[in-house]
Amino acid sequence: MLKNKFRPACILVTIVFGLAAFLAGCGAGGGGEKAPAAGEDKKGADKTYVIKLAHESPATHSKGVWAEDFKKAVEEKSGGRIKVELFHQGQLYASEEAGFQAVINGLIQMAIPSTGYVSAVVPQFQVVDLPMMFPDQEALYKFEDSEAGKELLAKLEPKGVKGLGYISNIPLDLFSKEPIVKISDFKGKKIRTHTAVLESSVKALGGNPMAMPASELYLAIEQGIVDGAFTTVTYAAPNKYYEITRHMTKARISAIAYPVIINLQFWNSLPDDLKKVMEEAVAEATRQNRAKLKDQEEKALKTLRDGGMQVHELSPEEHAQWVKALQAVYDEYGKVIGQDLIDKVKNLK
Repeated sequence: MLKNKFRPACILVTIVFGLAAFLAGCGAGGGGEKAPAAGEDKKGADKTYVIKLAHESPATHSKGVWAEDFKKAVEEKSGGRIKVELFHQGQLYASEEAGFQAVINGLIQMAIPSTGYVSAVVPQFQVVDLPMMFPDQEALYKFEDSEAGKELLAKLEPKGVKGLGYISNIPLDLFSKEPIVKISDFKGKKIRTHTAVLESSVKALGGNPMAMPASELYLAIEQGIVDGAFTTVTYAAPNKYYEITRHMTKARISAIAYPVIINLQFWNSLPDDLKKVMEEAVAEATRQNRAKLKDQEEKALKTLRDGGMQVHELSPEEHAQWVKALQAVYDEYGKVIGQDLIDKVKNLK
């Protein structure tokens, strides 16, 4: 009797729970509303993503200017859903290598190391560093925008990093205490280098390469540990290299490109719409980077000259001698980089 007494109540409870389950199923996408696809989780619509972007250069350097432009673009385009925290001039990591490894390990989200450091993970990036590879800036830009440039960035993904594009800088020039213009001037000179290809280039020219991070360079030149260094005028000017070197040779020995990298796991956590925003912001900042580069170079050169720097130009004969000596570097790195890639980059139209 007791069992039969509670049967109607049990039936009512069953109906209520069944109806609730049916309504829940409809709300989850089973009847009309489409379920979110992968990468389109609605949770991301209200979430704020914080990006820590670190580099070792001054805020006035092309890296710093690009980073500021990127921050502004991505925060505006995302409506504040992405926040970018910038750390200029080694505030987090003194060297490019340390910043690069921090992105790989997920300690920060983004960095902009040079191809010389990225090539420790993907050796083919050394194609950018080959001496006098690009006749002018437009040739460098064509490479960065080409399929060859994109294929290089894609090689980073198995390492846990995604390449979003490239920042450009003007080529490397030579800063020294004494004039170094002719090949014979290199004899016995200790020249700071920061990539393997540049080290080989200095050897080919007859100098003695010494590797060290940029943060140590000022004191190293001032104290006579090195006699000079290959760097850019946009790095030398704000760091007041005119105080420690009096000579600059406009050598244009190698192009400068900085892959824009982001931790792959973080990238994959972004909703698809924010990935698109990121790509658009990178492209916009890169357009501004290229447009501003010539002006940045002119201002930096003026600062250096005003500080007492003597600027030396290579004559056509001296340039030809440099090119001839540097052929040894192409012979050395052809097998590592791949002759096919070298030819592809050289022949870009």
